[in-house]
Order: sequence, then C-alpha cells, then structure tokens
Amino acid sequence: MKDAFLIIIYLGAALIISRISFLKVYFSIWNTLILETFLVFIGGKNNRLIGNKDKFKKRTELEKITLKNLFNLYIGYTVTLVVAIGLFYLAGKQNYYLILCLLIGLLVLALFLWIRNPIRCIWIITCILLLAIPLYFNQKIVIMHIGIFLPSIILVQSILDSCKEIKRSIINRNVYTSKGFLARLKWIPAMIVGLLLLGQSLYAGFFIVKTFLS
Repeated sequence: MKDAFLIIIYLGAALIISRISFLKVYFSIWNTLILETFLVFIGGKNNRLIGNKDKFKKRTELEKITLKNLFNLYIGYTVTLVVAIGLFYLAGKQNYYLILCLLIGLLVLALFLWIRNPIRCIWIITCILLLAIPLYFNQKIVIMHIGIFLPSIILVQSILDSCKEIKRSIINRNVYTSKGFLARLKWIPAMIVGLLLLGQSLYAGFFIVKTFLS
C-alpha cells in the first residue's frame, strides 16, 4: 500500500516536472537515451530523429520523413514503454536495487559506446553518480524513492511523446495541403503512428495503474 501511494505521488510529480522547462529537459533525456539505445542496436543511430525531434515541424525536415524512419520511431517508443512497464514490475516486487543497477548499466553502455556530446557526457556522469552513491552507502529509503520516481518519469514522458507525434502529424498535414492530393497523403502514416503510440501509451499507463495500484 505504501509503495502504491508513492507511485501515485511520483506519477503526479513526473507530470508536473514535464511541464517545467528546465526540469523537463533534464529528465526527458532518459526516454531519449532508451530510444537511442534501441536505434543503435538495430543498425545505427539516426541523429535527425532522436537528437532533433522538434525540427520535425520545419518544412525541410518534413520533406525527409520516410516510412522506415516512422517505423523505427514507433518501435523505439514501444521499447521505451516496455522498459517503463518492466521497471514498474521490478518496483512492484520492491527490486529497487536492480532498477538502479540496470539504469546505471544503460548509462555506462551509452557513455562508452556512442555518446560523444560533452553535455550528454556530463549528464550521464552526473546520473551515474546520483544513482551509485545511494547504492554504495546502502541508503534503502533513497534507493526506493529513486526506483519509483525514474520509472514514473519514463512512463509520463512516453505518453507525452506520443501526444507530440500526433501534433507533428497535424503540422505535416498543414505543410502538404498546398502541394496536391498525393502530397497530402504523406501526413497519414505519421498520424497513424501518433495514434498508435498514444493508444498504447495510455493502455500501458492503465495497465500499470491497474496492476500495481489495485
């Protein structure tokens, strides 16, 4: 019951943090990192998709969207949702130590294999320290709170990312309106991907609440 209450609190906190610009930028990198990891292991990181997603709204970027990129993006976001569900499963089993160890492993893997951006490196090193210090000193209360908070951030960001994809698909439609009938059809795959992401994100949230809070 105590853990269920904390999950509710941290889901609410994650939603609030996602509306505060400087905090949102810091914590949303977790989702981007998971997406990057997936794209790297399926054959190479696509910086245009994962590093500059907001540029989708620009006409020059919209012209380059392909079905392959949309498919990879959909699978990547789906993997992020699966990760969130897995982390909540571990939280439900009170395996908070394992949650922190898995996240540290992900950070170390990214740092040594492909992250070269100085700002990203600083963020990763900072996160490794913040996760490793409670483990080293065996601070059980701190470990528990972090083990619930970070999965909450990942889940909430996944839902918000799906909403952004729908917004981008609407922008696509506006861009292609004046380019003829065939050109207008190009926004449809992006809209379908956005709707699928939103639907499965909401279902994942419902599944987590039903499974771990009931």
